[in-house]
Amino acid sequence: ATWSKSKYHGWVYGYGLHLICTQGAFPTLMTVQSASVSESFVIDKKASEILTYLQPQTLTADDAYTQASRIRRWAHSKVALITPALRWTKGRFAQAYHRFIDQPEQRLCLSKRRSSVEPLFDLVAKVIGATLQQKQLPVKGFFNVRCCLAIGVLSVQIAMIANAIWKLPTRNVSHMTAVFQ
Repeated sequence: ATWSKSKYHGWVYGYGLHLICTQGAFPTLMTVQSASVSESFVIDKKASEILTYLQPQTLTADDAYTQASRIRRWAHSKVALITPALRWTKGRFAQAYHRFIDQPEQRLCLSKRRSSVEPLFDLVAKVIGATLQQKQLPVKGFFNVRCCLAIGVLSVQIAMIANAIWKLPTRNVSHMTAVFQ
């Protein structure tokens, strides 16, 4: 998922934070690009890292990642790329793919995606202090923004691990934000 311009949140930025996370919403891979870089480009660029290091069985993504050739490439690597495929509806491969994503297990993955990754952006925003309506980042310049967002993601990871140890709600970052205030 990407933190740049979102219909869901109405955020508009000059940079995009691209996150891969577990179904439990733990961030496992991030990259920062200018907002003009498409999600499709980022996933293709990071595919080898995702497949080699994360070795997922599935990768659930929004419709921006839907591309027949990408879905087939990932399938050859034994990873099911699950997207809603809203615009890919014509042809026998599209119909077969829609039958695949209509199965209960894939439907569950798609339904969990929004509740898994989207709230991570709010947690990162809280940790770095970007809490206004437009969630203005506290720094300028690509290098500074990339470092700020990386520290935010790392802080969320630390908070989630600490919460698991202390048996607190996983997505509670209030103790982490208190450290930075």
